Amino acid sequence: MAAEALSDVGAHDRFALARAAAASVPNQLLVAGTWSESASGARFAVEDPATGEPIAMVADAGPRDARVALDAAVRAAPEWAATAPDRRAAILRAVGAELRRRTTELAALLTLEMGKPLAESTGEVAYAADFFTWYAEEARRIAGSVLTPSELTPLSALALADILHRCGIPAGVVNVLLTTDAAALVEPLLADERLRKLSFTGSTAVGKRLMAQAAQGVLRLSLELGGNAPFLVCADADLDAAVDGAFVAKMRNGGQACTAANRFYVERPLAAEFVRRLSDRLGALRLGHGLDDDVEVGPLINRAAAGKVTGLVESAVAGGAHQVASGKIPAGARETFVAPTVLTDVPPDAELLRSEIFGPVAPVVVVDGIEDALRRANDTRFGLAAYAYTGSLHTAHRLATGLEAGMVAINGGLVSNVAAPFGGVKWSGLGREGAAVGLHEFLEERAITLHNEIRYDLRHDHG
Repeated sequence: MAAEALSDVGAHDRFALARAAAASVPNQLLVAGTWSESASGARFAVEDPATGEPIAMVADAGPRDARVALDAAVRAAPEWAATAPDRRAAILRAVGAELRRRTTELAALLTLEMGKPLAESTGEVAYAADFFTWYAEEARRIAGSVLTPSELTPLSALALADILHRCGIPAGVVNVLLTTDAAALVEPLLADERLRKLSFTGSTAVGKRLMAQAAQGVLRLSLELGGNAPFLVCADADLDAAVDGAFVAKMRNGGQACTAANRFYVERPLAAEFVRRLSDRLGALRLGHGLDDDVEVGPLINRAAAGKVTGLVESAVAGGAHQVASGKIPAGARETFVAPTVLTDVPPDAELLRSEIFGPVAPVVVVDGIEDALRRANDTRFGLAAYAYTGSLHTAHRLATGLEAGMVAINGGLVSNVAAPFGGVKWSGLGREGAAVGLHEFLEERAITLHNEIRYDLRHDHG
């Protein structure tokens, strides 16, 4: 389907488009270039988080499927590694072009299965297309891989796999396994000596378990784990810009982003006005189904996620925090909806400041000076992203070097870009994706001695 402006598509047509997209996406496993049922024949339901209605039934993979997929990847790796760079680049460019061509359809599908408003979903599709276009220009590419997308949002991954398959990715290079029991699925893969690379995006708790298991096979790891991003506002900052940046950094995907601003540290001279302006912005947001007109905030992914966020707010309030502003949840909405909220006077030991919120809640803490802000910002085990606003070049340099995070945005509410390394420090993970360094995560550098000269070669060992 050719892309068209989403604003030109009526709400009824958007729902029809999304449901049609969900119905057209393959609902099986992709293994060795073939769509097939799981070995057990089991399936699980995918729900619309805004309504709870089932939108698809997809295959549920198990350990046997994992072994078959790894066999396929191992068989495919040598031929794919030997494929001319131009051929690989052509496939990746074709995938990027197809994502852009089907933007409307894919954005509607993304909103239907995970809830974010259409404008954000459109941006996500464009971002994915940019990644394929970027790496199409790189001279080398990784070998075979096995992907296990979240069981809560498998349809977008299946749609992408279908596009890859149609654009010419050889059989076995990309295999997709959906499962409701990730631990059982991954265990035989990690025990197999042919597996040489593990890439995982998810919680720190799961990442630590995978690290322990990966140690048995001395696997190379790329881990994008939890975040607890601080957002600093200095007394000399442009307040309008800081509020705009805070809104973007906090409310992308309703706060359900690993890079989302989690804690706001504002110097005392600007604190009251910052709270007022941010409260006005968040309190005025319209909640609803992401496919409806003018909706700015959708539901969280499920009831458990919403319950966690609500519990963090209630615990902070019980400890003395004040709820300054809160958006309005539509009448009759499911428990998956959480109102955008601003909190002040949050106790320093509140769990809200210690863990990843993953929802539309902004706790604001007043600080006295840059060093106080840095101390509080770095008082966490996590270090994925950080944001800071200042009007001073000297202060910007102090913050950029002093913030313990893999990515730091100065005077901006967005921190990720396909041309920049993406990843964290401390408990936020290992390795990087994006840019040239992200490609090298899947390559192995070797030194070859020839006639007393040292030459370097990049070998495609990790699938």
